Amino acid sequence: MAWFDRNSQASKTLYKIIQESGSEIMNKPDEYHKSSYVTKPVFDPEINAKQDEKYPRIAIVDTQITGHHLEYIYGLCNEISKNNIKNRIDVYCDEHIYEYIKRNDLSALAEEGNFNIKSGVLSKIEGNWFEITFKAIRNIKKLQLYDNIIFLNLNAYLPALYLISKFKTPLFSFSGILFNPHVRKSNSNKNFLRDHVLQTVITEANCRIFILNDKEAVYSLNKKYSTDAFEVLPDPIPKFYYSNIHPLQNNVKKELSFTMIGAISNRKGIYQFLKAIKFSKSNNKFIIAGSVNKENANLIAEKVRKLSQAGIDINLYNKFLSNKEFAQFIVDSDVIVMPYLTDGASSGILGHAAYNKKTVIGPNYGLLGEIIEKYDLGVTLNPRNVEKFAELIANNSWIEVAKNSVNDEFIRKKTYSVFFQKLIK
Repeated sequence: MAWFDRNSQASKTLYKIIQESGSEIMNKPDEYHKSSYVTKPVFDPEINAKQDEKYPRIAIVDTQITGHHLEYIYGLCNEISKNNIKNRIDVYCDEHIYEYIKRNDLSALAEEGNFNIKSGVLSKIEGNWFEITFKAIRNIKKLQLYDNIIFLNLNAYLPALYLISKFKTPLFSFSGILFNPHVRKSNSNKNFLRDHVLQTVITEANCRIFILNDKEAVYSLNKKYSTDAFEVLPDPIPKFYYSNIHPLQNNVKKELSFTMIGAISNRKGIYQFLKAIKFSKSNNKFIIAGSVNKENANLIAEKVRKLSQAGIDINLYNKFLSNKEFAQFIVDSDVIVMPYLTDGASSGILGHAAYNKKTVIGPNYGLLGEIIEKYDLGVTLNPRNVEKFAELIANNSWIEVAKNSVNDEFIRKKTYSVFFQKLIK
């Protein structure tokens, strides 16, 4: 908590970083080109001289690659290329995402769609909190000549925006997606720190903060901070994933396929799923597909190996999935398993399941549980109740009923067109 104190050593160190990186440009942006500091702005007014000054210059920023990030960048680039956008838009992304975009010919679309795709310009935000904050500040320094910066993962930039707002009022406006707002959790020291950061940023900066799918959280946050800065943002379903994807399995099969997909970690209930499989003694097929975090990789692999040796049909694919691989796993599954242990999380995987009429098993609490129950997307339970979990896996009679009741209303609301227009307005 001390680092929020302006007089603390950590805060003074970061303040020095801000000063050394030319913090005076917050008030004198025209003089920044004279600075010899290595962090130079990436927006060059001379290159964009033809840009009509009445239209804001926008940077869309996402330097991550896991989770939503690949599909967000791909989907937004598609939308920009399809719309006659007057704004000058530059998209900053991870180099791996850039390579994927190039392979899918979006670079050509960029030339027609009045936007640039840039990679390798900004640092990837990772490390301890000091490293994250330092890298984020340097990234922001490179972007501050834009009129508006859109952070697709605002969480990574909040500490830096807090410090910048604390010492200087930013001349740029910004917006971003805040993941895991923790509205449903009781107060804790961690929440207190986040409250302090958000209150400072909202007060000092011109910003809009998006919360995925959660109207209750937006209402609570706006009321708590006496603001209207928080807005609901529908988490879009990337329908483009499935344009050339067809089921590989035979439609006539006795066993069903239960799949856990995406980034695999303890908070997503992987150990509860493995226990339920063990106790179910089921003949169904089980798939775990996605990147397993390093802390759990060996233990999960060992548990899967033991289940396999016990005669259970289970496979672990510990790798970052391409769009095609991800979509194929979804299409070939009967049930998507999402036994998340956290109560404030949304999930893009839910949209993939609903779009493909796949029923889900999810928690009976939190935002995810509310969405599943509201739109009849599957069944909910407490994942820690392993006996109930195992019973659902062993008894297949409920699955067809659940599959036929998936609500199309959930899908209609979640398009990239809506997502893009909300972000860009």
